[in-house]
Amino acid sequence: MRDRSGSLSGSSRLADPDDAQASLPPAVTKQDQPAPSSRRPPDPGEEPSDAPANVSDMTDQATDAGAFELPTKRTFNPTQLGHSAPLFQFDAKKLRRDVSVPTLVGVVASAKGAPLASREFDVLTVLSRWFLDAPEDRARAARRAAVRAGASTQDVEAAADAARAKVITDGFVETTMYKLTQAIYGQVSKERYEALGRAIDNLKAVTITVPGFDAEQGTFNAHALSKVNLISKVVITDQQHRFDEARRENPRELARVFGRAKGQITLKIQLDDWIRDAIINRFGADLNFDVQRALKGQAKALWVQLEAFQFAEDLDGRELEHYELPMNDETFAGLRLNCHRPSDNVAKIRTRLNAILDTDPAYVGYEQVRDPDDGRRVHSIVVTRATGTLRQQRLRAAQGPEQAATPKELTA
Repeated sequence: MRDRSGSLSGSSRLADPDDAQASLPPAVTKQDQPAPSSRRPPDPGEEPSDAPANVSDMTDQATDAGAFELPTKRTFNPTQLGHSAPLFQFDAKKLRRDVSVPTLVGVVASAKGAPLASREFDVLTVLSRWFLDAPEDRARAARRAAVRAGASTQDVEAAADAARAKVITDGFVETTMYKLTQAIYGQVSKERYEALGRAIDNLKAVTITVPGFDAEQGTFNAHALSKVNLISKVVITDQQHRFDEARRENPRELARVFGRAKGQITLKIQLDDWIRDAIINRFGADLNFDVQRALKGQAKALWVQLEAFQFAEDLDGRELEHYELPMNDETFAGLRLNCHRPSDNVAKIRTRLNAILDTDPAYVGYEQVRDPDDGRRVHSIVVTRATGTLRQQRLRAAQGPEQAATPKELTA
């Protein structure tokens, strides 16, 4: 709560917005260890997602290369998935195939049929970002091709519009397992291929409840709750037969066949229609991929949910925005907190917020608002986030001097 002057009461952790931010912790830039391999049968008690994959078994390992960077290092997360973040078992040692969890928006979300964890979340948000970028990417390519062919200005734009519409209508993200592995891990290995293959299989098999979406009408409705899928179709193009044919009939042409196959589409994934609608209408949040990979456990779950909320503009006109998180039973349940004393739950929330502040330079700080009738009780916590130029400055400062010189690579 705010007093009449607009100031906040209570203790806070609030950094000076003008202070230069230290580099992100090593977890942001450090290469992950190889994901568990599925070349052996899973041991008793091993997480279900370590079962052999269907998708990864049909793809070939590619030669390792430099890390593939996402556009502006951003992923995209539809708002409904942000509100349902607890479905992704970010902190579980043993994953469950069926889960039901309360959320911060006051509904119980569920996932059935396959386990969801950080790996599945990363794959889904990367694919969502690629689908968001695909219409304009295809339009530019079609425009260039039409110009080279000598088409008129009108025909050039018509070709671009047709290419853009086709991507939206088909709903497929066209890529390769190599490119997807590079985007997630930065390096390629057989174990990582298999890990992402398992993640795609899980995303295809799971059914989830989506708060705030009416699947029958295809509209967003705060009072609706729908059971939907995440991925509708997965199409694999196996190029091995081309290589076998070249080896058999003309071995001298093998290098040329390999070179021609490099970069060709080997994986097509169709996101479910409700996700495509959310992406096309930008009903979601751009996520900082470095932060997404660095945060772990319940701090990551809280961050994903905060990113899905609408923050309020600063009353004093500063490049800041705020979100007030009430400290009540509903919030504690949505964050899976069940301490006997509310103050202990508040302390755990502060710990998670501290992890977010230490990892995401966009977050400036938070302030505890005391109950005016009981000064010992924390009524709410107001989280503060930078916007505009200030946000850009903090992001560039966190990436170091080299990144600060190239602001176009770090859009908010």
